[in-house]
Amino acid sequence: MSLPRTVYGGVSTGPETPGGDGLAAYGPRTVTEVRQRVYDFRRCPKADQDEVLSGVDGADVRLSGVVILGGIKAILAGNGDHPGNDARYARWEIEDCVIIGAGRRCPEAQDGTTVTMRRCWVHDFGQDFDVRSFGAWAHRGARIIAEDC
Repeated sequence: MSLPRTVYGGVSTGPETPGGDGLAAYGPRTVTEVRQRVYDFRRCPKADQDEVLSGVDGADVRLSGVVILGGIKAILAGNGDHPGNDARYARWEIEDCVIIGAGRRCPEAQDGTTVTMRRCWVHDFGQDFDVRSFGAWAHRGARIIAEDC
């Protein structure tokens, strides 16, 4: 395992490049930690964004105190490009986080990825998105565990 990638504090109001993700975490041997950060995509044009947060190639992601406001797609854990590494390595721990007003993927887990949510609040999803709006969704062998949410 390599050293963790840590993002602490601050506010993101959109992806770094148009059409991109607010933050993409890559695996399989790097831990990505995001703490006390706000992702406010409410004023970011839909055409300029994809996921607020995404995990690729077996990403190991830990979120704590993260707030997601708006965004057409909040969190995608496992993106379908590397299902073998996602099934073997991918895991998300989401604690004390809030997702408000996202279109969908609050979160979406796929390809064997495990997402554990503790003390999280998801509210008012699906308002600004008209294609398959949903809160949380686990499929293709993935699972989402919600504790005290």
